[in-house]
Amino acid sequence: KNEKLMGISIKLLNKLEWEGAAMVEFKEDIRDGSFKLMEINPRFWGSLELAIQCGVNFPLLMCKTAVNEKVNPVFEYEYGIKARWLFPCDILNFIFNKKRFSEKPRFFDFFDKNTKPFIWSWDDLGGVWGQFLNYLYYIKYIRNWKTLFRL
Repeated sequence: KNEKLMGISIKLLNKLEWEGAAMVEFKEDIRDGSFKLMEINPRFWGSLELAIQCGVNFPLLMCKTAVNEKVNPVFEYEYGIKARWLFPCDILNFIFNKKRFSEKPRFFDFFDKNTKPFIWSWDDLGGVWGQFLNYLYYIKYIRNWKTLFRL
């Protein structure tokens, strides 16, 4: 974590009088090591599930804020967690990627304690079914999947 970037992000969002979810993204300039503001996304981000798996449940924090519950900032979380998006991304990557057997992380590492499912959850299969139905609807565009998932 970078305290300086966090301070800049908080100052920026306060100046904008922003309330709610936002992702402030910086990119390091390799020429001089400085950080450049890339964008501010005023919504939850695509990798939100990874943050939740690491111990920071942003939607829950936002819901508590919405009903005026006291919420303490969360600065501690688990490092080294990887997300696995088995269906369809990892499966399609395995099918179309010529380096499928030599890549790290390996496709067959299903029991790595640091790899968490991105959509799949035995506690709530709604995300899996929603994802499946969404892809089923777009099956007629299957020729675009390879490009869509960069395979």
